[in-house]
Amino acid sequence: MKKIKVFECFAGIGTQRMALRNLGVNFQSVGISEIDIPAILSYASIHDNLDSVEIDYPSKEEMIYFLTNKNIGLNFKTKKISLPKQEDKLKLLYKATILSNCFGDVSLLDIKKLPDFDLFTYSFPCQSISNAGKREG
Repeated sequence: MKKIKVFECFAGIGTQRMALRNLGVNFQSVGISEIDIPAILSYASIHDNLDSVEIDYPSKEEMIYFLTNKNIGLNFKTKKISLPKQEDKLKLLYKATILSNCFGDVSLLDIKKLPDFDLFTYSFPCQSISNAGKREG
């Protein structure tokens, strides 16, 4: 049976991917859209072997440019991007973004540049209603 190619918007830690796996769906995640740094790191740790995969890194400036152009680390209240200052943490975020094929901010997605997919999933940002957030939604 052919694998269903899935693109996950507002991916968070990958609960959409977890649900498909738990249902026994034959699928492959071909990309995600997410800007929250802890979520991207968690996603790549849970689904993409973040700690055991090695990659080549560009310069610090190139990593910052790559992440900034995706609005990764964007704070919607201040409208500023905040990336890790320590190079080892910046490398970890860069690697997580690469491994999960994270396209960053949903408002920047160009449908022509997305990988081919059969199923587009999304979930609304839950911080404003979840116990993990401030419940101000």
